[in-house]
This record gives sequence, structure tokens and C-alpha cells, in this order.
Amino acid sequence: MICVESFKIAAIFTHTDIKEEDLLGGDEINMCVAMDQLFQRMRNEGESIGIEKGR
Repeated sequence: MICVESFKIAAIFTHTDIKEEDLLGGDEINMCVAMDQLFQRMRNEGESIGIEKGR
């Protein structure tokens, strides 16, 4: 578990686009769940780009 503020700071340092809806609410975030959501979003975006390019 990590504090929401620490999570936001880490996102800034790593230039990661964290959207407010990615944060589940509350004062703490389960990093395993957060990383799974981030990876799923990245896969979905990659698939969309591949479809747009016809691959």
C-alpha cells in the first residue's frame, strides 16, 4: 500500500500519465492493483495504435 500523494509524486518523476480516474479513492493505493490497471491501459492503447496502422 502506498499513500496517494506519494503515488502522484512518483508519477510526476517518472513522467507517467496518471489519470484521476486511475486512483481508486481513499488515502492509500494497492500498488499491485494500480500496476495491473496501468499495464491493461497500456495494452489497450497499443492494440488501438496497431489497429489504426493496420497491423
